[in-house]
Amino acid sequence: MSACCSRIKRRCATLSLGRIAESLGYSSYGSFVRWLTAQFGMTPTRWRNTKPADRGRRDK
Repeated sequence: MSACCSRIKRRCATLSLGRIAESLGYSSYGSFVRWLTAQFGMTPTRWRNTKPADRGRRDK
């Protein structure tokens, strides 16, 4: 999970979220969206545009 978050933050200006999903081994962007939404309660785009303090992991 930390690799995912780091890539989204570091590469937000250079890589699309689809490319980030691919580089993390997701077979589709949809799979990546479902995983990140389940973890953080928001889509990758919203997560990337959210302040770091508001990115807390969703309690299970």
